Amino acid sequence: MAWRLVRSLQILRKQIDAAYPKRSKHSDGTIGDEAHQARVSDHNPERDGTVDALDLTHSPESGFHAGILAETLRRTKDPRIKYEV
Repeated sequence: MAWRLVRSLQILRKQIDAAYPKRSKHSDGTIGDEAHQARVSDHNPERDGTVDALDLTHSPESGFHAGILAETLRRTKDPRIKYEV
């Protein structure tokens, strides 16, 4: 099945890449691996083929702090977040 990242997360990733062009993308991820496919995960495609999860690599050497981004998105109740921890 063909899949795609939901548009809101495509936009978020573009915003982050523009703000931190030298950030590491080593551990960035969207579609789930076999381990994800064996369980319920937002990294697995929905019936319409969309994937609702985006992992971003913590890259403080480039100025990108994943924890700060997560807290900012949580605190501002950004509509692109499905749930908070």
